[in-house]
Amino acid sequence: MLRSVDYGESDRVLTLLTRRFGKIGCMARGARRSKKRFGGVLQPFSLLAVEIEPRQSGMPLLHSALIVRYPERIILSLERVSAGYAGLELVRELTPEHEVDDAIFELMLELLEALDALDGQACSPAALLVCFEARLLAIAGFEPMLDACGHCGKKAKATQRARFDAAHGHLVCASCGGAAIGKDVLSGAARNALIHAAQGAFQEAAGTLDAADLASARYAMRSLTEHRIGHELAADALLA
Repeated sequence: MLRSVDYGESDRVLTLLTRRFGKIGCMARGARRSKKRFGGVLQPFSLLAVEIEPRQSGMPLLHSALIVRYPERIILSLERVSAGYAGLELVRELTPEHEVDDAIFELMLELLEALDALDGQACSPAALLVCFEARLLAIAGFEPMLDACGHCGKKAKATQRARFDAAHGHLVCASCGGAAIGKDVLSGAARNALIHAAQGAFQEAAGTLDAADLASARYAMRSLTEHRIGHELAADALLA
């Protein structure tokens, strides 16, 4: 479940990411008034088995929902909860409705499972989130160009610092006006981690980010995301 919004006196409007139909909205009648109606099943981070009734007009109705898997350890840490909510919001904002994509569905499950299993040594929730974001952007068709200047095509050395232009999603070399100073500059290590994450291994990439690289990577990916969706993410208030 990506989002739950109260509606009227007793209902809830849900946004679900489904394997069969992609992202969909539905109405859960009486979900707020009756504890027996859904029995506390409609929780964030839950993997659900649902029965939904389509309607000719109006929003589909949720008839039943059962928890298949719930990553209960996420709620033990504010950092994990914040990263989890941000992940849900990223998928909600970057995924078109009714467009089936198994890669995004599996990626969302992988993030929640990784946050649930996190032991605090491999990496931080924030590192998992930024590498998840890089992978999600790539799947959604917005993969950043982090190995070369988007203007002249000049390749950046593996260890080279380079400015990232979030509005266009690519690096800008010094010859094209990209001075390697400022908060929009990525180190070679940060670029390599994000490239690795975008290609698929986001958990492995998250473990390579130190504090400084994590801060610049977060700024770059979040700037790119917000440019694509046209507004700031609400989950950033929690992360702050």
